[in-house]
Amino acid sequence: MAFENDKIKPQGQFAALRHLFVARPRLMFSVVAGVMMFFALSADFSLLMRFLLAWNTCSWLYLISLSILMFRAPGKHIRAVAKVQDENAKQVLAFVCLAAVASLVAIVLGLAMDNQLKAWFKYAPLLLAFMTVAGSWLLVPTSFAIHYAHLYYQHQGKIPLLLFAEQPAEPTYPDFLYFSFTIAVASQTADVGVGSGAMRRLVLLQSILSFVFNMVILGLSVNIGASLLV
Repeated sequence: MAFENDKIKPQGQFAALRHLFVARPRLMFSVVAGVMMFFALSADFSLLMRFLLAWNTCSWLYLISLSILMFRAPGKHIRAVAKVQDENAKQVLAFVCLAAVASLVAIVLGLAMDNQLKAWFKYAPLLLAFMTVAGSWLLVPTSFAIHYAHLYYQHQGKIPLLLFAEQPAEPTYPDFLYFSFTIAVASQTADVGVGSGAMRRLVLLQSILSFVFNMVILGLSVNIGASLLV
């Protein structure tokens, strides 16, 4: 990626969209793939089913592409990416969280009772439900980890926004993944301190979202288990 592109401010009606494609090619590629999946599916599928299949295409492509990046990128790369993505960081995080919540709502609305996929494979609805919940759950803490990393490297104060037990010179994405997934799994920050009020509010938001996700997953598990016993 050419990080010098963040200095270019294209003018016109589609300036923000062009900047988004330059700053977040992985996200935009995944979104485009999801949209293509939605419209490629037969009209015989319900809107609910088309949305869920499109969401799975988008979310898993994005997760795979992020995984390749995050486990190879050094701290200097994170700092450069943070500069490019600064303008739309909050909006992208909000979009990802809302889309993930919407996918869970779609599951709750009755995917397990949908008969369209059963024509292909008896347990296809359950498989799609699992893939949707797993993808949505993984995507939220991963997106928060990226946001934490970018806020950390943009911060100009003397006290770091996150205080790791063994403070590395340049924390990498796995360090922020550790922090974010600890919140998602255990609703606590483990051995990482939070260095500002704004960051604490962001951690609180993730904690609430994680609690909602975990409760929905628990409820779905009970319902699916009960349906298998019938």
